[in-house]
Amino acid sequence: MRLTADRARELLSYERDTGLLRWKQMKFKGEPAGFVKDGYVRVKIDGFRYFAHLVIWLMETGEWRPYGVDHADTDGCNNRWTNLRASTTSQNAANRRCQSNNRTGLKGVHLSTRDGGFTSEIVVSGKRTYLGSFDCPAAAHFAYTIAAHKGFGDFARLK
Repeated sequence: MRLTADRARELLSYERDTGLLRWKQMKFKGEPAGFVKDGYVRVKIDGFRYFAHLVIWLMETGEWRPYGVDHADTDGCNNRWTNLRASTTSQNAANRRCQSNNRTGLKGVHLSTRDGGFTSEIVVSGKRTYLGSFDCPAAAHFAYTIAAHKGFGDFARLK
């Protein structure tokens, strides 16, 4: 059974300025709801676990978006209303930080095994685009920056 906005509002209150969900009923009335796991706040309702940001979106808009709510600042615990925004899967992925295993430390840039240079690529809406091979990492990252702004707009995260 999918959680409804009415059921969520019956059990929880939401503070837009702090991002906190609070219990409205039972012995936990007024207490913060949820727990942090893997960098996101989760809440257990009627025996099911939900991401808090999805419950908040449901409560505020009446819309269930299982993969389409993004944290603008990439902090999965910051559920302030001003930090949450509707997104596509591609936009959400664009807002991720540079992967920790990226040896260049620059998003969209990797070392080329073929010539020892730096290759820049981007994936927009599932389509991988080769942006070029460069002698320096900054030039490769600049190419990614231009493509990211064009492909992702406000969702482009460059670090």
